[in-house]
Amino acid sequence: MSKELWLTFDNGIETLQLPVNPPELSVGQGSQNDSTDVFNLGEVTILQKPKAMTFGFECFFPLMPGPYLNVTDGQLKEPAYYVEVINKWRASYKPIRFIVTETEINYLCSIEEFSYSERAGDVGTLYYSLSLKEYKVVTPRVLKDVNGVLVYETKPTRPGAI
Repeated sequence: MSKELWLTFDNGIETLQLPVNPPELSVGQGSQNDSTDVFNLGEVTILQKPKAMTFGFECFFPLMPGPYLNVTDGQLKEPAYYVEVINKWRASYKPIRFIVTETEINYLCSIEEFSYSERAGDVGTLYYSLSLKEYKVVTPRVLKDVNGVLVYETKPTRPGAI
C-alpha cells in the first residue's frame, strides 16, 4: 500500500487527499539556540526549544487520470477544485492538518506558501508548490491579583473541584 498525503480542515470536517504523491517531501526543523562568549572558556551554546517543523513539496493536479494517481479515477477532481479548496482554507486564517499515512507526520499547520502554474504541452494540469509550517495552539493564561502579586489562575482538575 502506498503512502497517502491528506490535508484536512475544521477538525476533519473537510478533507482533501492529494491525488498524486510528490516525488520528494522535505521536512525541516531548526533550532533557536543562542551562543555567547565566556571569559577563559570561549563560545558556549545555550540550548533552546526547537523551531516549528516545516514541510514542503512540489507536485501536480492532473487533468486526466493515469498510472501516477494515488486515488481512484472516480475520486479525481478537476485541478481547479484543489486550488480553490486550498485557497479557501488559506484565506480562513485557521490551521489545517497535514497527514502522511504510514509515517509519524500528523501536524496542525499553517499554509505558508501555495503557488501553481500551467505548462505548455500539458494544458489543464496544474503544477503546484506547497509550504507548510507547524502550528501550535496557544491558550492564553489568566492572571489574578493575590495580595498585589499577579499569579496564574488555575482551573480545577475535575468537575466540582475547589
